[in-house]
Amino acid sequence: MQPENLQVGLFGLNHSNRDFSQRESWGKNQYTIVYLAVSIAHEFENSRDKLLNYLQPVCSQIEDWSSIRQVLPFISQIVDSLDTLIIENIAIQSPLVMQPIWKTVGKTSKLYQNCLDIFVWSNFGFTRLFFDITKRLAKSEETIQRPMRLKSSPLKVIDVFSGCGGLSLGFQNSGFEIVAAFENWKSAINVYQQNFDHPIFEYDLSQVNNNYLIFKELLPDVIIGGPPCQDFSSAGKRNEDLGRGDLSITFAEIVANVSSQWFVLENVELFRKSHKYQEFKQILKSAGYGLTEKVLDASLCGVPQKRKRFFCIGELGGKDDNLKTYLEANLSRKPTTIRDYLGNSLGLEYYYRHPRSYQRRAIFSIDEPSPTIRGVNRPIPKTYQQHPGDVAPLKLWLMYQIFFTPP
Repeated sequence: MQPENLQVGLFGLNHSNRDFSQRESWGKNQYTIVYLAVSIAHEFENSRDKLLNYLQPVCSQIEDWSSIRQVLPFISQIVDSLDTLIIENIAIQSPLVMQPIWKTVGKTSKLYQNCLDIFVWSNFGFTRLFFDITKRLAKSEETIQRPMRLKSSPLKVIDVFSGCGGLSLGFQNSGFEIVAAFENWKSAINVYQQNFDHPIFEYDLSQVNNNYLIFKELLPDVIIGGPPCQDFSSAGKRNEDLGRGDLSITFAEIVANVSSQWFVLENVELFRKSHKYQEFKQILKSAGYGLTEKVLDASLCGVPQKRKRFFCIGELGGKDDNLKTYLEANLSRKPTTIRDYLGNSLGLEYYYRHPRSYQRRAIFSIDEPSPTIRGVNRPIPKTYQQHPGDVAPLKLWLMYQIFFTPP
C-alpha cells in the first residue's frame, strides 16, 4: 500500500503492549506517521487556511525537509505549533488507532483476570504521545528519563474525604475507574453507597498516623479529594488552626507516601492564601510533584451558580502549570444563568434568597447565575429593607409572588 492511497479511518495495530517511547519500536507499522498526518489534515479539509496559520510561520523557514540539520533546530517550535493546534481544536479530534492490550500480573508473564483491553487513540491523542520524546531528541538526549507508557485500562482513582461523592461521580462519568472512597461522616457514606458500586470505607482520616498501607494496596493512579473547607471558608470563622485545616496536610501526606502519578485537590478559593496551603505545597513539591493551580467559577463550567473553587492538580515528575491551558480551554465566555439551564420551567422571574448578612442583596433574577445554594432558607422578613443590589424593587417582587407564582 502506498501513502497516496491511504484512506482516513480507524485502523488496528498488530503489535500490542508496545512502548512507543522506545525508538526501536518506531516504524514497526510502516505508514503510521503518514496516516496520522493525513488524519489531522483531513480534519481541516474545508479550512486549509486555518491549518496553514498554525504551521506556516515555522515550516516556511525550512528549505530542505530531507536535511536533518535544517529540520532539527525547528522541532520544538513545530511541536509547540501542533500543540496549540490540538488544544484549540480538540472538539474535532477523531479515532485513529485501535490497539489490543494484554495485561499481566506485575512484571510476570502471567495474564491478569479480564486480561484483554482495547485501547483507542484519537489522532490528536496519538500525536501528543510523541511530543515529549521529540523535544528530548531535539536536545540530543540519548535516553528518555521518564518513558511515556500506554495506559491499557482506565486510570484507577481513590477518593479521600469523598463526602457523598461529587468528585467521584465527575471522575466516573469521565471514564476513570473509582476503586474506593474514604469518609468519616455516616450520613454521607449512606448516600454514597446508594449511588456507587465500589466500596467506601468509614475511616477517620485524622488518625492515619503514618500508616498508608490501605491506600497503597489499592494501587491508585490518581488520588482525589476535597478536605474540609470550613476553617478557610468565607462562611466560616476563617481560623485555620481549629483542627479541620490539618486534614489538608493529611491529604498531602497520603499523596506523597502513596506516590500516585496524579492527584486532584478541591477546596474553597481562600484556601490558596492560607498557611496550611503553603505547608501542603511544600510537602508535595518535596515529593516531586509539579503543580497546576487554578480557581474555577462553576458558572463558566455549565453550572448556573456563581461558585468559585480552588483546584490543585499534581503530576509526579511533571512541571508546574502544565495543565493550566487545558483547564482554561473550554471555559464559557459568559456565565451560565438559571434561565439558560432551566428555561422558564420555574414559572418565575425573580426569587428571594435569605442573605447571611443584610449588607448583601437578597433578590435575584433567573437571568444570572444563582448565589451559593445554602442548606437553609427562609421567607422574606416583614422588616426586610430594600438593598441597592436587589435586581427588582421589593414591592414589585411581592406583587409578582402574589399574582404570578403557581399555586
